[in-house]
Amino acid sequence: MTTTKPYYTLVVRDADNPLYWSPEFGDYDKSVVEDERIAMMDDPFVKVRIIRTMDDQASIDAAVAALNER
Repeated sequence: MTTTKPYYTLVVRDADNPLYWSPEFGDYDKSVVEDERIAMMDDPFVKVRIIRTMDDQASIDAAVAALNER
């Protein structure tokens, strides 16, 4: 179900997949996603980013695909 609330997704690039971003974790509360981001920053081989989208899977997939086109 899609709502008008923003949804925050933590996307990662790691040693197993260094060329592409992939969704790792998501929540409606950005601070919860930020906590996950901070926890993952201990690994020097992981790059993390938070993206904001609508809460449907198509929106999340489109945002991740746009990151991977860069």
